[in-house]
Amino acid sequence: MCGYIGEISLKPINKDFLIQSNLCQVCRGPDETKYLEKVVGDQNYNLSLLFNRLSIIDLSEAASQPMISKDFGTLITFNGEVYNHSELRKALEKSCNFETNHSDTEVLLNGLSLEGPKFLNKVRGQFSIVFIDPKNNKVLMARDRLGQKPLFYKYSKNSLTFSTNLKSLVKQTSSDTIDEKQVINYLNFGVVPSPHTIFKNINKVKPSNTIVFDLSKDIKIIEDSIYWEPESYINNNDFDQKIFIEKFKESLEYRLVSDVPVSTFLSGGLDSSSITKGLYEIDAEVNTFSVTHEDKKYDESLWINQVTKKYETNHTEIQINQDNIDNQILNAINSLDEPYSDPSVIPSFVLSQIISKKYKVALSGDGGDELLGGYKRFQNSFQNKNHFKNLASKMYTIYPGYLGSGSNLLMNSKDQPTSYFSSLEDDKFIKMLGLENNTSLKGKFYEERGDSFKSLMLAEYSFFLSEMMCLKIDRTSMSNSLEVRSPFLDHKLIEYVLSSKMSDIVIPNAKQPLKKYLGNDFSHEFINRKKMGFSFNVENWVYKNKEFINDTLNKGEIAYSIDPNILKKLSIYKSRINSHRIWKLLVLEIYIKSIKN
Repeated sequence: MCGYIGEISLKPINKDFLIQSNLCQVCRGPDETKYLEKVVGDQNYNLSLLFNRLSIIDLSEAASQPMISKDFGTLITFNGEVYNHSELRKALEKSCNFETNHSDTEVLLNGLSLEGPKFLNKVRGQFSIVFIDPKNNKVLMARDRLGQKPLFYKYSKNSLTFSTNLKSLVKQTSSDTIDEKQVINYLNFGVVPSPHTIFKNINKVKPSNTIVFDLSKDIKIIEDSIYWEPESYINNNDFDQKIFIEKFKESLEYRLVSDVPVSTFLSGGLDSSSITKGLYEIDAEVNTFSVTHEDKKYDESLWINQVTKKYETNHTEIQINQDNIDNQILNAINSLDEPYSDPSVIPSFVLSQIISKKYKVALSGDGGDELLGGYKRFQNSFQNKNHFKNLASKMYTIYPGYLGSGSNLLMNSKDQPTSYFSSLEDDKFIKMLGLENNTSLKGKFYEERGDSFKSLMLAEYSFFLSEMMCLKIDRTSMSNSLEVRSPFLDHKLIEYVLSSKMSDIVIPNAKQPLKKYLGNDFSHEFINRKKMGFSFNVENWVYKNKEFINDTLNKGEIAYSIDPNILKKLSIYKSRINSHRIWKLLVLEIYIKSIKN
């Protein structure tokens, strides 16, 4: 796990400036920082690379990056882990030499050198890769299937700059011009979806995306493709609980591949509890960490305690209260290299900070809800809508924006994607701000696949998981030098569920496979309780800190575009949605200010 920044240019590259640009992401790899410069390609492009290493697999110096192949003359810098590197290495050893003992980086280097981008189809892992082939004047960029690891780039005919950190890339390229269209997308969705960023002329590699640049003359993209398409696995085979658990445990065991100890997030929910049980059953060491809450509305300590007792875990927890939340708000927001509005970054940041004092690796339950229909919006979209409720959805057009997003009306639409996406966007807020909406999630991330369950499941993966959840868990963990691995994001497990008939299994009773798995160990109340979510009382915090927030926004970079009366309305009509809107503006202001400064 790591962070890196590099530039390929016809002009000389200032090493000191590259080092300054890299400072934003040293936290991604504090164990070692390594610099490389050389000339590549027929046009003699200058290449400068800085790599920050978090040593987890093959801790030797020989496994450091950037890594150059003696056999092929190729070069790689990559962020992430290849969990099946041992078996891939055995196959590759027939065709090339290895200099390291068991480096997953060298497996990627040799595999891509021999087979090109198609080698990625064999990889089980999370990664963002820049692979350079000087002899063939090629640069390959790639991200893992679900976008767990980030990769940003900017290019012109004479230069190509790339980084795992957006702020680092902005500094290196002096490209801080805000894209107003993407500001609107952020205010609507809470994030800027790939391939865009909030800056003009800077792009983000999409999940499961490979991009090939040609360096033979001017720099240009010659290939831009997707190597994993989950929709191709849709089928209607019978679901087998035993096979599902076998694949889940296989995924779990792969994510234990490490030369350093592994810990586990434990929220007390079905996903993290299933991971804890799985570790217990395969006789792995179980080191659990939890966040509990002083506010009982968000506290799951009752359930956490049952899990730790049942599976005899080595457990650590921290309680979130008003004091330690106040102390961490700005730290957590500043950990984000992109504007991102989900308040759950706060407990995620706090938990990662605690774990990182003892461990470099943690397992998380991310992806369980997307895999097995766990979100309320998903379940609601399959409920029968009576005539009265459908009249409510028609009232959305006259619903005043200051009262809310109107999602409580749209969720009753007979149109499933409209119902599903209603809680993920806020067009009413855009209109309140006097802005013109230019994108809808339904138009961008939904496609009817002939199976309504699978169609919405793919929407979960393409937007909410890849663009939001993976961003949150990567940034909050890596800002604390912690690698997070998510067993429910294993593509083989996802492919099995997509190939199986699932609608009867998770509608209307979500996540039945996990409930069955845990059923003999816990009570009916534990298994079937209402999903709580992982957050903190942002509504309470926002309205208690109204003076600080108003002062920050009114004197800030985005004040020119916000009518002061809007803020007054959001503060007068106190509600959960209005507090989230204010939070969204505050995060954007802090982010832009950090760039300008």
